[in-house]
Amino acid sequence: MFIALAVALVCKKKSKKVPLFIIRPIFLVGLLFIMFQAVFVQRNFTSLDKAIRAYDVKAKPIATLQDEKSTYVIMDEDGSIEGRIFPKNGKKWKLPDSAFFRKSMSYPSEDANIDMRSIEIHGVWYIVILPHYLMGENSIDEVHDSAGTEFLKAEYENITVYYGYLKTKPDDYWISVDGDKVEINL
Repeated sequence: MFIALAVALVCKKKSKKVPLFIIRPIFLVGLLFIMFQAVFVQRNFTSLDKAIRAYDVKAKPIATLQDEKSTYVIMDEDGSIEGRIFPKNGKKWKLPDSAFFRKSMSYPSEDANIDMRSIEIHGVWYIVILPHYLMGENSIDEVHDSAGTEFLKAEYENITVYYGYLKTKPDDYWISVDGDKVEINL
């Protein structure tokens, strides 16, 4: 593309009028280049690491919870802990859709001093529990639920995060955080 631009500039210096046979290919090559970049960004990635780097170069993965069709990644994004779900399409990984994640967020009562987020992807429920940052809490010692989920623990800069997933959605689901039972409507 730069070569075609250089040719156009040389021709421009020789005559006041740039021939259409030079402008048209430059325009088409530029348009194809822009379209290729847009399609490339939307394409699938061969590995989860490549998808994470494409999503945010500066984000550092803290922990992952992987299922057959998606993976939940807890990341450090400039000092704040964020969770993103990377869907899997066959053998390829896609970028997360932040708006979709935010739509399904749910919080328990303020008494529990926790933030709880949940989302359903391909029939699997991802659940993340972390201390409520507005309440000054930074530690959770124990988490279990009515479905017997094995919650994984990630610690980052004195903040404890528990995360797990359910294969099916229970009717009367509850979570116990440090002995306090919280009923959750997924």
